[in-house]
Amino acid sequence: MVLTGRTVSADEALALGIVSRVVPAEDLDDTVKEMAANIASKPRVSVNMARRVIRHLSEPQIRTSMADELIGQTFINKSDDYAEFRAARSEDRKPDYSGS
Repeated sequence: MVLTGRTVSADEALALGIVSRVVPAEDLDDTVKEMAANIASKPRVSVNMARRVIRHLSEPQIRTSMADELIGQTFINKSDDYAEFRAARSEDRKPDYSGS
């Protein structure tokens, strides 16, 4: 598709994993807001690290991206937010992330 410019339908894009879901046009704004709110509720440090890894995956230095992911995972696993995530899950409550 990238090399030929062939377009795909929404259903094919979903089947290929290019998109995570397909919604009717009238539900698009609400779906986007829901997804944005979900992402915004996650620990900022984790979201930023994930965005960095994804951004680096598009670069030719895939090994660098994988190394960044390892560093990011190590950092996240030692963060206060990860400890809060684990505590909240074990206590069956909503986490209260501090951004650290």
